[in-house]
Amino acid sequence: MGMRVTIRDLARAAGVSSATVSYVINNGPRTVRPETRERVLDAMRRLDYHPSAVARALSSKRMNTLGVVAQLTGDSLNYWFASILQALLKSCMARRQNVALFVGSHWTDARKSMPTYRDGRCDGLILLAPPNTDEMARALMDKGVPFVLLNDVCEHPLVSHVDVDNESSMETLVAEVIAAGHRRIALVGGEMELSSARLRHRGYVRALSQAGIAYRAELVPPARYDETEGFRQVHRLMALPKDRRPTAICCGNDAIAFGAIKALSELGYRVPTDVSVTGFDDVPTSALCVPPLTTVRQPFDQLGRIAVDALVEQIEGAAVYARKEVLPGELVRRETVAPPPAAHNAAHRGNGRTYAKE
Repeated sequence: MGMRVTIRDLARAAGVSSATVSYVINNGPRTVRPETRERVLDAMRRLDYHPSAVARALSSKRMNTLGVVAQLTGDSLNYWFASILQALLKSCMARRQNVALFVGSHWTDARKSMPTYRDGRCDGLILLAPPNTDEMARALMDKGVPFVLLNDVCEHPLVSHVDVDNESSMETLVAEVIAAGHRRIALVGGEMELSSARLRHRGYVRALSQAGIAYRAELVPPARYDETEGFRQVHRLMALPKDRRPTAICCGNDAIAFGAIKALSELGYRVPTDVSVTGFDDVPTSALCVPPLTTVRQPFDQLGRIAVDALVEQIEGAAVYARKEVLPGELVRRETVAPPPAAHNAAHRGNGRTYAKE
């Protein structure tokens, strides 16, 4: 392997000073005569010289690289994370930004890795749904690191966040299940240290309250955003006595719903004839599962674009205030919601209400 060509080598080959070569490479403010510029460019071609991206970044104090910090556990890599990461990469490409991905198995790893985030390899950070947001936000603000929270919210007036409207979206989804005739509705949600899980739980409670349905703790088991967890919790829910077990299961995300559908099939229940199931996110596989999943669609592309724009504005000093964007989710009706079994039977007798899916 040959020696790396330096600016000094180019200067000798072109018969100019190193400063002149630097001005040509970086399009500096100094006026360089066209014939001199051409000699330098010719030397660069002959010596196969390519400017060092790192050196140019050090000169401009910008790496044009955004860091994405995430925790990867369970099925998050295959579902929600893949969707939001794709949206971020698309937005970064449009803004000519590179991406540095920082992942760990737990957010304690993220906090321990704080020195890594500040080692100069990226200009700012996008944090994907961190728990204990206040602690992480304070640490980054203390160090002057530009950052944006994505799929999370923070009340601090100086912290930018971008998220879907988790509470209203879940309320709409549960109301849809109630309109189908269900009264025993379970919620298998996510980790309650995450704002999304807390807000989706609040939307579930609001929908029940609006319909005059009592909240039953046994139908809301502690869970995680994980397909295996959905499988496990549904086995427990369906072990309840017949008059207490749910006729519908609203899941905190699509991954949980996939596990729920697998568990119900294993137990001999048909979806949605015997039990209705809903998800949240509308990841690509939601339309492909059997039966296709009724869910809430997160506007991933829009979330990613706003997060990247907000971070670049911070880095460039163009942000005059924190951006706090909460976007509406979209109810996606497919084939996993139907009236409960008693309503099916009544409809067959001709004296019950029917539920028309749109």
